[in-house]
Amino acid sequence: MKEQDDLLIEQYIESTLTEKEKQDFEQRLQEDQALAAAYELRLSMDQFLEDKAKKEQFTQFIEGVSQDFFAERDSKKTTDAKVVSIWQRFPFVVASLAIAAAIALLLILPFLRPQDRYEQFNDHRALALVEMSIQNTAAAQEAQTAFNAGDYSTALDALNAYLTDRPEDVEAQLYKGISLLELNELQAARAIFEPIAEGTSAFQSEGLWYLALSYLKEEDAVNTKKYLERLITENKDQNLIDKAKRLQNELE
Repeated sequence: MKEQDDLLIEQYIESTLTEKEKQDFEQRLQEDQALAAAYELRLSMDQFLEDKAKKEQFTQFIEGVSQDFFAERDSKKTTDAKVVSIWQRFPFVVASLAIAAAIALLLILPFLRPQDRYEQFNDHRALALVEMSIQNTAAAQEAQTAFNAGDYSTALDALNAYLTDRPEDVEAQLYKGISLLELNELQAARAIFEPIAEGTSAFQSEGLWYLALSYLKEEDAVNTKKYLERLITENKDQNLIDKAKRLQNELE
């Protein structure tokens, strides 16, 4: 790979490219396998180095908590000859462990695998076909019950049956796409999300959000960020924008 490409990767990660240069670089990432591999390797190396530093920081913190605990214990022994019950020290122990757990969570979250991150953000809104439909069909009831129970295979079959008679129902199409996404049928899911994301329905923002999640599940950071950016800049659904910003920050 050329030195110029190394510099481009560095500038892209540091966000010092112009918008046009950024777009050209992202286009090349999709077309140039060698560049994409080099970019992913650079991200992995950066993550490893940061992860190592975080682990060392956390280890030092735990050692500090341990030293504080035993210093407090020894102090009690020195000032009071009586045996100190573990229950008297219990609040201190619990507080120390709670702080350690909270910091561990903060340190670990940035290094979650893409699948773990997907599981963080796939909190789907409950399907309400029965409540929203003019005619409550058996297929609508089955789809709603199965989807909300996490039975995406059954939900997919029921949604297909429902959409046979109501192909214009955008909400049902969206939830069919989500079911496909959960079943790892990513290309089929995107074929549904893309027209919703480019359309003008009330579900347009969700179309963009689920396109981003589909690429997150595939470990494609470039396209994940692309659709997150579109969602943040083009839409007014504040709840989804907030979620998109949280995910965007984790991918930085």
